Amino acid sequence: MPKSSRSAWNEAEVSKTIEIFNSWYKLDFLSQQDIRFGIVTPFRLQMEKMKQALNKQPWWDEIKDRLIVGTAHAFQGDECDIMIFSPVVARGLGKNLCRWVADTDQLLNVAITRARGAMHVVGDLHECRLAGSYLSEFAEYVASGNIAGQTEARFDSPAEEHMADILD
Repeated sequence: MPKSSRSAWNEAEVSKTIEIFNSWYKLDFLSQQDIRFGIVTPFRLQMEKMKQALNKQPWWDEIKDRLIVGTAHAFQGDECDIMIFSPVVARGLGKNLCRWVADTDQLLNVAITRARGAMHVVGDLHECRLAGSYLSEFAEYVASGNIAGQTEARFDSPAEEHMADILD
């Protein structure tokens, strides 16, 4: 988990986000011009790494004008049809950075309330549950399966049991 004293990024969450967009591209979902996408993360470094990875994709030009990638501040007063929340919290993240994410209710508020149609969470469910405060409560809610008619959270593979595209 590369980080500084004030920022961090999570390569697994960046990769998973790209994987999600690739699957949407294969389904021709990205070509729907009326759909706006957003990726919200607590850290500027994660935002920058996410933008770098997105910019390298073959479908980037098709969606770049309909995609906002940023921290909570980028979404003030704005909504997107599809939101992805990348919390960055994972084993190895410094305690102060983890606590800051867990205690920042504005971040979760923006992530949840700016999604018009669907919200995806790409993160380490186990570590988010351990983070405490708002993030822990949110992770427990997600894990409970009380989301959009789902009866349980689903995971992509046993090897990634904590890295999950949880919400649809």
